[in-house]
Amino acid sequence: MAFRRVLALTFTNKAVNEMKDRLLERLLEFSGLKPLTGHQGLFDELAQEWGWTPQKMQAKSLRVLRAILHHYSYLEVSTLDRFAHRIIRTFAQDLKLPASFEVVLDTESIQKETVSRLWAKLDQDPELSALLIDFSWTKIDQNKSWDVSHDLMQLGKRLFQEQHRTHLDHLPVWTAAEWKGLESRMQKEVDQLEQRGSQRAGFLLSEIESRDLASDFHGTRLNTLKTIRQKGLDLSGLGKTHYKGLLEGEGGKASELPADFSEKLRIEMAELVRETRRKKLLENWTKNVRTLALLSAFKKEYEQYCEEAQLLPLAEFNRLLAEQIKEQPAPYLYERLGTQYHHFLIDEFQDTSILQWSNLVPLIGHAIEAQDEQGKSGSLLLVGDAKQAIYRWRGGYPEQFIDLIFGRENPFQPAPLQLELESNWRSAPALVDFNNRFFRFLAQALDLPLHQNLFAEKSEQQAQRTNPGKVELSFSPEGLSADEEAEWTLSDLEDRLEQLRMQGVAYSDICILTRTNALARSVAQYLLEREWPLVSPDALLIDDHPQVQLLLSFLRYLAAPQEKEPIYEVCLHFAKEEEDVHAQLQAWMANYEAFLQERFGIDAQSLSYLGLYELCVELAARLGLVDEGQAYIAAFLEEVLVFERKEGNQLLAFLDYWSARAARKTLPTPEGLDAIQLMTIHKAKGLEFPVVLFPFADRQSQRLHEQQIWVPAEELGESELPVLPLNCGADMLEYPDSVLPYTQSEWGQQQLDQINVIYVALTRAAQALYLWSGRRKTWGKGAGIPLGYWLPAFIQNEGRWDEEQKTYSWPAEGTIQWKTLSAQAEQPKNWSYQLPEKKYSRFLKHPPVESFSDEVWEARLRGDLIHEALGHIHTLADIPLACESIQAEAKRIGLELSELSQQLRQLVESPELEMFFRKRIQGYNEKEMISASGELLRPDRLIIEEDGAHLLEYKTGQAREQHRRQLLSYGEMLNEMGLPPKTMALVYLQDPPEVVFL
Repeated sequence: MAFRRVLALTFTNKAVNEMKDRLLERLLEFSGLKPLTGHQGLFDELAQEWGWTPQKMQAKSLRVLRAILHHYSYLEVSTLDRFAHRIIRTFAQDLKLPASFEVVLDTESIQKETVSRLWAKLDQDPELSALLIDFSWTKIDQNKSWDVSHDLMQLGKRLFQEQHRTHLDHLPVWTAAEWKGLESRMQKEVDQLEQRGSQRAGFLLSEIESRDLASDFHGTRLNTLKTIRQKGLDLSGLGKTHYKGLLEGEGGKASELPADFSEKLRIEMAELVRETRRKKLLENWTKNVRTLALLSAFKKEYEQYCEEAQLLPLAEFNRLLAEQIKEQPAPYLYERLGTQYHHFLIDEFQDTSILQWSNLVPLIGHAIEAQDEQGKSGSLLLVGDAKQAIYRWRGGYPEQFIDLIFGRENPFQPAPLQLELESNWRSAPALVDFNNRFFRFLAQALDLPLHQNLFAEKSEQQAQRTNPGKVELSFSPEGLSADEEAEWTLSDLEDRLEQLRMQGVAYSDICILTRTNALARSVAQYLLEREWPLVSPDALLIDDHPQVQLLLSFLRYLAAPQEKEPIYEVCLHFAKEEEDVHAQLQAWMANYEAFLQERFGIDAQSLSYLGLYELCVELAARLGLVDEGQAYIAAFLEEVLVFERKEGNQLLAFLDYWSARAARKTLPTPEGLDAIQLMTIHKAKGLEFPVVLFPFADRQSQRLHEQQIWVPAEELGESELPVLPLNCGADMLEYPDSVLPYTQSEWGQQQLDQINVIYVALTRAAQALYLWSGRRKTWGKGAGIPLGYWLPAFIQNEGRWDEEQKTYSWPAEGTIQWKTLSAQAEQPKNWSYQLPEKKYSRFLKHPPVESFSDEVWEARLRGDLIHEALGHIHTLADIPLACESIQAEAKRIGLELSELSQQLRQLVESPELEMFFRKRIQGYNEKEMISASGELLRPDRLIIEEDGAHLLEYKTGQAREQHRRQLLSYGEMLNEMGLPPKTMALVYLQDPPEVVFL
């Protein structure tokens, strides 16, 4: 029997492997070769749908397994990008690509090289130089950095984004001067529109005054006209009563305006609105003209670089493929490929881009519309869920799937058969029921009817599990600040974790979801501080660990020995373990080369002969960094090794690379550990977990996925300019009618993206979902979908809302029956993470408690805080500001700020020290001094007079001889500077303070 070829496409290599595994696992189970572990229901449902007996189901499954074994090449499972690459390789000569072109996954390296080449051409290209200078001045006017390198990198990303590149390729190839001319013309029209608007409002006010109609106008309406005359029309107020009244030609009083003036008022106000909408559009466009000029220069340099280096970024595949496929008939494409597919499967279709789908349509259309010699046609199976489309920012366009679902579009001749998978095999009945009801209610938040129907009509599912499950919503108390609400949420989250553990739930069965990486890191910091075992692909940054930071400081020191900051960070790291941190830091910094040699046997000259990876391994060993944070150091060394193999062993190049990439390098998540999983919603898509905790559910991403759309520019009268980019914002529905369909569409798409993220988060749980949210009584109409408003509104719609109630459950009563949870794995003995010391000072390690009594320890803490505050004090008036600087730390360690403030005041006002804090003296706190030999010293307080100087040094703990030697060394340096010390004093910050004069 002849077998027909099948092509299954998905998006990632991981998804490819999972598809293969699931396919073979289910076939092995259905054929009877393996026991049906947890999939009996799926077996029965499929057999019932196809009308097969269990015996026939087994026989068919076994037959398919044998066919795959003997004709393995007939089943191809691939990513969309890999399939596109295969076609491009086939047509490389037709596309005029070099035979040895290299596919590049990392576009950032290409962007950096392009920016470098642009900078190198500044002295050769006056137009480019003028353009960059103008752009820098624009940024300075906006109180931003003049350095445009970062902006160029961000602009360059648009070349690799399908929604932008398609339009950029159709823009005219203008010089910088031509783009600047366009900007000037648009700005001129903006000025004219502003002037006309002011004149129209002035004309109406003059008419009102000359015809004595002021008494017929409400005061607010007259003031509105006066404001328009002075500042222009504010479209955000169009929905208000006084604006509507003016547009309808009414004054607002009981008396009617004369008919002729009322008509004139309507006409003038309508013109004001129309012209103001146009002015807003032109102002928006004007902001992007210089951007387009820069993009044009960037695109030209980028294409030249790729051609010279024979590089082909992965993002270019679909664009090049579209150019080739549209010119060729499908049989010819199959002939060149050497393979003809008859059956197609596209998984996660909602994430397919426009170009990806249009490139596949000719191949698929030929297979399903034609017949082979046996009279059989091929088939296409599209699998997806438009409610889970959360990747629009990387090109996904779920609307093409929605159009297929609702029959608005069909690129093929055969009519499609649509199957709705209503059976939910993942979640317990309580979760399915809650999501059915909630998203049917939430559909009203969407503006576009098509999107409303998607959730109102296509979101109903039937639970297949028997365990009832549970949903619990918790709302924070009202009146809390943002910080207090965050603390409440995290505390309640930890209480829930404790309860789950008491109920026997394994750590590994719990997943915490957050909307953003920043929120994930906040949760991780809180839980790790309290020693909860945690793994996360998003929150545990390699660069956050103090041992990695120490190793990087050493590397920066070796790369630039003349720089003091890296060696200061190294010395500070070890000085924290000393009794007198300040004194020890000063001593080591004074001769840090000897310190490194004596303590670690590290000599910069001897290490310079090592390669990059060898250098890092050697430093890690000598510093003993494998004793703590082994996982972090190992992950960092792995990154070093990968970089060395790809880019070489240049230390400076690696430091630049790490500086740019550190925020994206996280600790690899080990498998098989009994630890709580923490991840963002985007990472959780496609996964399921027995228990899901969703804190900060009402928080929304500050950056919506689509920041810019392209709209027709025909109104400008520029025949060469078909479209221009428009910045999206809260006012995007206030532009002229010509662009309104585009802004309304984008508005609706952003709303859909927001609700889809919520849908993905709330459908990951199998047995229990716990959610925490704040409360919002109003919903500012916008693209965001704030759960803080919609969850209470939903509960109120269900008739269950109570202002005093904090928690709501589905079902309302009863306890959850935990079933089929993972067996608790043995916890590894070395499972521990240490929080970053540099960024979170409250987590600094203290000396062992047994080393000091409580009284001595509190005195040291008090002394350290007073020392820190004194660094801010020049006169008595500075004490309140200094106390404010230590307020948070004092509260954390339980010291009364009022007592510290009183102690500071006594110290500053004491007779011995009063002369150091007088007004109108030349005083410095912690001012660095460099001796003739290059030695760096930093006295705590220095007063300079014409004939000498006064020195003050603060100390904690007991008096030591090294304190006296340190102060004398400061005095010797001042003598060398021609400022003999007249007073030198040591102040021991104890209660009461002790002053020792030398």
